[in-house]
Amino acid sequence: MKADLHAHGAIGFQDDWLKRQGYSGKNLLQLFVDACLNKNIDICAVASEEFEIFPGSVHDRFSRLARFIREMPHGYSVGFLGKNLFSIVRDEDGRSVYFVNSQSVIVNELGNRMQHLVIGSNQIPQSHGLERTIKYCDDRGLIQIAENPLLVQNFGMGEENFLRYRQYFDAVMAHDAQLVVPAVFGLASRLWGYSERVNEEQKAFAGNFNVPWIAVSNAHRIKDIGDAFIQIDDPDINMESEEGFFSSLKSVLRNGVFAPYEGYSPFFGVLRWNLLLMRGLNKSPG
Repeated sequence: MKADLHAHGAIGFQDDWLKRQGYSGKNLLQLFVDACLNKNIDICAVASEEFEIFPGSVHDRFSRLARFIREMPHGYSVGFLGKNLFSIVRDEDGRSVYFVNSQSVIVNELGNRMQHLVIGSNQIPQSHGLERTIKYCDDRGLIQIAENPLLVQNFGMGEENFLRYRQYFDAVMAHDAQLVVPAVFGLASRLWGYSERVNEEQKAFAGNFNVPWIAVSNAHRIKDIGDAFIQIDDPDINMESEEGFFSSLKSVLRNGVFAPYEGYSPFFGVLRWNLLLMRGLNKSPG
């Protein structure tokens, strides 16, 4: 069983972003399903990231994706295990993919923005301190992953904060398929922040503290979903209920009972979506 536990899928689900990325007028869920099955991804965590994520809004990516269920063409079957987990089966080959709700929580730690990856919900309160955010998630049994902790220029929490709350993290997101700049580019790659070197440093960092680390696509293009993932033995995940699913996945991560696949998205593909993002932000899309 292959799991990509951090995928945005598109830059944004607003009409303007979808148009700019060529997804306008298409069934996003079908695109997600086919992208996952083309790379044999069985579990895809759909990450929302915004200062306000109102249920059902364009920033609530999981719910917006689920809306396309009623528009799926003949040949796909859906199954709901709970409000944060559903599956789609492609009837022609019987293959399925589970979509999981997730959030890259925006944390305000003493005036500094940080990101905290949570799996199991996208309704975590935003802009609170790291301790309060972690405690909120821990009280609800959510999966907590340190998101690119050493990439501090891109909102990583840094070593000091990681060590302060180490006991609460189920894993470290240490390999990001979007960090494609070759390490040989040296200082330039560090300044941009998208360097393969960061992945190597984060894997070593997690190893030094004996914390399991995962590989993810962090996809901002649907076709990049599954460019990096973790391999889990099927019997280790409980597919009978939402509660059982998240509990078993949390146990798998915390105990390191998986193998990471450290793939990368295409360099020019990553460059294109980043340039598109920067141009779009300057034009303030709705």
